[in-house]
Amino acid sequence: MIKIKLSKFERDVELKKDLATFLEFILVWGDSSEDTVSLLRINSAAVGVALESFGILPKYRPDKDEIKSYGRKVLERLLEKNVSTEEIYQAGSAVLTYMLKQLPSSDQVEEKEDFFYSPEKDK
Repeated sequence: MIKIKLSKFERDVELKKDLATFLEFILVWGDSSEDTVSLLRINSAAVGVALESFGILPKYRPDKDEIKSYGRKVLERLLEKNVSTEEIYQAGSAVLTYMLKQLPSSDQVEEKEDFFYSPEKDK
């Protein structure tokens, strides 16, 4: 559960688990650490994904939308609703941090059973 506060809108949000989308967002987020415009767009995109079930922002389509372009659409809508960039950064960072924590770590991967297991290997 993530608390999202944007102007007068305040909700606890449950993100649907989509690890591929989470990983893509985290990779783009990591690549943009020095670029303020990109960071704002990525944070906006993360907010859009988090609030998808409310139907108030454009829907993210991972097979068609590039994350930063989608973030630009969401940013425009948020600014029209008088949401400050500070609130966008805070909410987006909370969502991105949540996404990061959902991804398997190398320790977790080593603990898992080999899902490529082949009985042929044991012979």
